[in-house]
Amino acid sequence: MVLHENKQYYPSAEDVYGPDVETLVQEEDAQPLTEPIIAPIKVRKWTVEEKDMPETRFDKGYALICLLVASRAYGMLDFC
Repeated sequence: MVLHENKQYYPSAEDVYGPDVETLVQEEDAQPLTEPIIAPIKVRKWTVEEKDMPETRFDKGYALICLLVASRAYGMLDFC
């Protein structure tokens, strides 16, 4: 009969990793409370422009949006 105090429910670190390994148990978190566990996602805004393009009077961003919409509409360019 084994008493409750004498039961070994989990193996010790030495039994798991061997006698040649040093194991550390930290009681406090290494990460400060001011830093979130999961960092928030940063929204980045960017534009793509080609170099050495001639000067134009229209907005290049509008042309890009129009091109993307047209490619989704299976080649219908009437609305741009």
